[in-house]
Amino acid sequence: LHVNDFVVFDSTQRNANNEICRYNAPPTYRLTDRSGVLNVLGSSVPFLYRVEVKGKGEFDLVSTIDGQSSGVLRGVVE
Repeated sequence: LHVNDFVVFDSTQRNANNEICRYNAPPTYRLTDRSGVLNVLGSSVPFLYRVEVKGKGEFDLVSTIDGQSSGVLRGVVE
């Protein structure tokens, strides 16, 4: 990623046939951004986590849907 990028992380669940899966509750997100790299923006779609990149550094993002967590997405901004 680069400073001033606009990024959308899409956590929409899909099955092997690329069909959207049912869910009980919208996803939650855990962002670890110690250096303040990202500016989190609002979204009317809970599966789309929208951010602006403000500076250089690293961050980790995890989404959890119905008790199942994604892997850790580690981002580096150069």
